[in-house]
Amino acid sequence: MNRWIARSPWLLAACAGTAAAQPLTFTSLTIDQHNSGDCKAVGDIDLDGKADAVVGGYSLVWYESGASFAKRTIRPNVVYQEFTTDMKLADVDGDGDLDIVIADGNGTGNILWFVNPVRTMPPGGEADPREASNWTYRIIGTQGNYVHDIEVADLDGDEQVEIVTSGHVITKVWKRAANGSWLMKDLSSMAGDGVFLGDIDRDGLLDIATPRAWLRNPGDVINGTWTRFVISGATTGDECLLADLNGDGRLDLITCDAHQRGPFVWFEQPAVATSSAWTKRVIDPSMGAHHPEAADFNLDGRIDILMGLELSDLAVYVNLGGSPPAFEKVLVATSGGHNARFGDLTGNGMLDILACDWVGTPPVRVHINNLAPPAPCYANCDGSTSSPILTPNDMACFINAFAAGSEYANCDLSPPIPTLTSNDYQCFLNKFAAQDPYANCDGSTGVPALSANDFQCFMSKFAAQDPYANCDGSEPVQSLTANDFLCYLNHYAAGCR
Repeated sequence: MNRWIARSPWLLAACAGTAAAQPLTFTSLTIDQHNSGDCKAVGDIDLDGKADAVVGGYSLVWYESGASFAKRTIRPNVVYQEFTTDMKLADVDGDGDLDIVIADGNGTGNILWFVNPVRTMPPGGEADPREASNWTYRIIGTQGNYVHDIEVADLDGDEQVEIVTSGHVITKVWKRAANGSWLMKDLSSMAGDGVFLGDIDRDGLLDIATPRAWLRNPGDVINGTWTRFVISGATTGDECLLADLNGDGRLDLITCDAHQRGPFVWFEQPAVATSSAWTKRVIDPSMGAHHPEAADFNLDGRIDILMGLELSDLAVYVNLGGSPPAFEKVLVATSGGHNARFGDLTGNGMLDILACDWVGTPPVRVHINNLAPPAPCYANCDGSTSSPILTPNDMACFINAFAAGSEYANCDLSPPIPTLTSNDYQCFLNKFAAQDPYANCDGSTGVPALSANDFQCFMSKFAAQDPYANCDGSEPVQSLTANDFLCYLNHYAAGCR
């Protein structure tokens, strides 16, 4: 949805705020004293423009963004055994809202997706996602054991999401067929542990990372041949993450143990991604996380890492930059953060954290980022909050705003060209000659009504930009010009930092 932000001169300043100069701290808030669960996610469930928190364990619920984080039930109990161990929000059916991809137990049909009713109402139901009766689930397939990791993205460029499930030495890729059934590719012999998706070789297709190697996407994710490339020295850990930690445009690999302390390391990608010679560097010799996450928490333009070790440390490792970059551990809590997730839960543009430990270990907490929100970025016309902030959609948004004559599109802040021109003088002379009552500018009632004083009156009103002087009734000439396009392109090129 396009969003044309209000304009004022200060928006022409650099988009980077002062947040990076402040220390990164969080305020912890318990939003449910009694709930817990393995599965967490953050996303806009009800399409109100605000990110909500989702937790799955012995039930599946979401907490509506707002001061009270009101609890809404999706399913009050499990489908089979327990919602575990991972969950993702994604638009599975392409209707424009976020559905839920989750696993339950280790039996047949344990990979599920719940249909968000906002855009696809159930038969006889309503669009309100706050009512559990409006949510339905469908089976994707069978993992063959418990699912430890779930990743969801468009892997083949068909504008529909595919799903990767992994854990307990089983990794599978799922693709939805036209009839709604799911096709499956078994990659267990090549993976089996934690997985993460990213375009490692920069060919436009998302590949699969594992803690030991990466699998190159063949394009045809079901019938094509996936190729495995080993990463030398990657011998520890069962979780992984991809992020460009050093800003060289190449995705680096981060690995750690999921359930215990151990080496938390990153491997710098070489110029040739298929080379096994990735340089190993230690971030913390004793830290772990079930599904680490990467994001810029302090808005300094560098990617930080969120780590949540169950029943122990929840921390953000702040990227300090450098070559290679150094990291500072910012401890958020010591109450645990198994499968912690991030998102803007307060709507102020800063990244907050959703955390609780596995099922049976309450409470559910959100940790609110205390940094001051950033100044609005003018070039971010569509108001997007996900990376990359600036995309071709912003260009299209600006063009639409320009065509609509929106104040937002007046990038150079030029005033409208005046409505009063020399033509108004000629108009007045014509009306004076025709003895038109309009020409009686001074409102005199004597004879003659029109005199030299009316000329003086008109010139005074013209100089004062009085609406009366707009004799010809012309409209203001549009203030939007080609210069505004150039102005916008300059802002876009400068980016949001």
